[in-house]
Amino acid sequence: WMILLDEVKHLEIYALRKIIEPDAAALAAKRATPADIAGLESALVGLAEGRGNPEVFHAFDIQFHDAFAQASGNVAIQTTMRMLYHATSEARKAVLPFIDDWDRHWRRHERVFTCIRDRKPALARKAVLDDLYYAETLLREHVASLSKRGSGSDGPLKRSRTKSRRRKR
Repeated sequence: WMILLDEVKHLEIYALRKIIEPDAAALAAKRATPADIAGLESALVGLAEGRGNPEVFHAFDIQFHDAFAQASGNVAIQTTMRMLYHATSEARKAVLPFIDDWDRHWRRHERVFTCIRDRKPALARKAVLDDLYYAETLLREHVASLSKRGSGSDGPLKRSRTKSRRRKR
């Protein structure tokens, strides 16, 4: 499946995340076990400790999103979300310097956690969607900064070697 992502742009993956993740959070709000809630809470505590430290925050952000995917109780969603996180890992790291308020960013995650813990699927869906829209704005800022420097745009995540060779010939 990852082979199909060779020519997919980061913003296109965020569009796919906006389709999948809100419903995964809604399912998590319906299905989360006490162990799932504990995993989410642990990741949220890590996010709190990582505010202002992009590397730590990024690691716990992945853990947090993975925890609510797991809490959805749907293995297909879990697997798909992990592939999407892997595909966007570099882009997600690149946008961290654009976060202007780490506390507000952490509160977005806290809101997702609270909605899942309190079994409020519609609010969990909205909280995740709001977080993804914010993340997308950060990515757009990053892309704009690259364009200003002449470093490119929201290009493919990676190009296949075959296509690269064809262009060189």
